[in-house]
Amino acid sequence: MKCERCGKELSDSDLYCSRCGKAVFPEYMDEEDIWAYYKSDEELEQILKEEEGQEEESQEEVSEEEAGEPEVSETGTPLPEEAPIENSQPEILEAEPRELEAVRPEITAEDPETAFEPVIPEENPSEKEPENPGKLEQPEEQKAPEKQEYPEEISGEEEPKEGEGPEESEKESRSGEVQSLDAEDIGEEDEDLDEEDGNEEEKEPLTPEKKRARRYTALLAGIFLLLCLAAGIFLGIRRMNQLDALEKEYDQRIEESETETSSADTGNIRLLVEEPDLSQNTKLQPVSAQADSQKQSEEEDYSGSSLIDGDQATSWQEGEEGTGEGKGATLTLDGSHQIRYLVLYLGNWKSDELWSYNARPQSLAIQVGENDEEILEFPDEKQVFYLALQEPVEASEVKIRIQSSYEGERWEDNCISEIEVYE
Repeated sequence: MKCERCGKELSDSDLYCSRCGKAVFPEYMDEEDIWAYYKSDEELEQILKEEEGQEEESQEEVSEEEAGEPEVSETGTPLPEEAPIENSQPEILEAEPRELEAVRPEITAEDPETAFEPVIPEENPSEKEPENPGKLEQPEEQKAPEKQEYPEEISGEEEPKEGEGPEESEKESRSGEVQSLDAEDIGEEDEDLDEEDGNEEEKEPLTPEKKRARRYTALLAGIFLLLCLAAGIFLGIRRMNQLDALEKEYDQRIEESETETSSADTGNIRLLVEEPDLSQNTKLQPVSAQADSQKQSEEEDYSGSSLIDGDQATSWQEGEEGTGEGKGATLTLDGSHQIRYLVLYLGNWKSDELWSYNARPQSLAIQVGENDEEILEFPDEKQVFYLALQEPVEASEVKIRIQSSYEGERWEDNCISEIEVYE
C-alpha cells in the first residue's frame, strides 16, 4: 500500500510512514499516537528535496563508473579486464577469506620464483575431457568470453614481470578453487537427483489388498465425519430450543413487569420527579388535622395540628412503640374542593441532625375524598415531595397512614413536618 500523504510504498506491518510520519491506521489510535511522528509540510518538502538530491548523486556516480577509465597498475600500465568466471560464487570469497588464504601457496624467501608462478592452461583445452561430467553447460549467450591473449603473459619458466605481483596469481588460484567447488556442488545435486529417480523406480505398485485397505479406511473416515456432523446438528437444535425457551421466559417476565407498572400507573396519585409550577393553583388551608396517635411532651406540640400550621420546624410525631406503622392523621377542609396537588415534608425538618436522628416514613397510604387508598414509596432523602393527581378529585378531607419507615439514628419516633393541599 501507499502513504496517502507522500505516496511512499509501505508494508502491511507499518503503523507510520517513515518519510512523513503519517499514521496508517488512525482509527485505532489516540490523538497523541496519531500526531506522535507527524512531520510538518516544511519538513516533508525538505525531506523530498534531500531524497531527490540523493537519487541524482547516485545516478551520476553510476554514470561515472560506467564511463570510467580502465584500471591502471602501480607501474602505470592498464590492467587487463578479467574474464567472468563460470559459476563463480563471490559470496564464498567474501564470507570465507581466511579459508581461501589458507589454500594459497606460502611465499618464502628461499623460492620466490615458484611462489609467483601463475597457472597456465594447457595448449588444447578443447581436447581435454571435462573434470566434472555432471557440470551443466551454459548457453552460448551466458558463456564467458574467450580469454584474451596479452603480450604480458608469462610462461611457466619465466619470472613475473614488474607490475604483476602475487595478486594476479592469487586471483587465478581463487578462480580455480571456486570452479572446483561449483563442480562438486553440481555433482552432488546430480547424485541426489539420481537417488530420487531410483527411489521412485523402487516403489512397488499397490496390491489389491492395499487398495481395499485404503478404501476401507476412507469409508470409516467418511462414516466418522457423518456421525460428527449429525451430533453437531443435534446439539445445535437442542441449543436453539433452549434459547427459545429462555427468550419466552424473558418475554413473559417483561409482560408481567409491564402489567405491574400499568396497574401502578392506573392509580390517580403519582410522585413527581421535578417541582411543578403551582403559581396558577390555590393553596387550601385545612380547618383541622386529627391524628390517631401523638407523642406526649410538655415542651413541644407533637399533635396533628403541627401538620397544617405552615411551620416546617414543627412536626407531628406518633407516640407508639417502634416506628408507628399503621398510625396516621386526617386533614379536614372547609368544604368540598377540586384537589389537584399534595406537598409533603417527611421527617423532622427542625434541623438536619434531628431529621437524621428521628424516623421518617418510607411508604404512605393516601386517600383523597371517597377514592380508594393508594400506597406510594418515598426515597430516604430530606426533600420536598410533590404528589399530583392525574384527575382532580372533589373532596373535603385527605387521609394519610404510615405503611413503612426508615429508622432514625437515635429515636424511633416517626415524624411528618408539614402537608400542603392545592386545588
